[in-house]
Amino acid sequence: MKKRQKKILQQQIDEAKKLAGNGLIVLGSNASIGACELCGAKDEELRPYGPNGENICFDCGMKDRDTTEKQMGKFLNFGE
Repeated sequence: MKKRQKKILQQQIDEAKKLAGNGLIVLGSNASIGACELCGAKDEELRPYGPNGENICFDCGMKDRDTTEKQMGKFLNFGE
């Protein structure tokens, strides 16, 4: 795991701890690590927010924010 990925994970854990207080923390994500299906960048944190559900890196996601947000909404709204 790259330093950047470790830093992101640690930030997510720290934020979850703040939100949970002394309660139970359940971590889950639809992210994976691998090669971006659009640009081919390797060892990236990927999300399935490409135009056709491809696993894409952050940089590709920011190139077309409207599509990324639309695809992300499918997960946040449970496919609605």
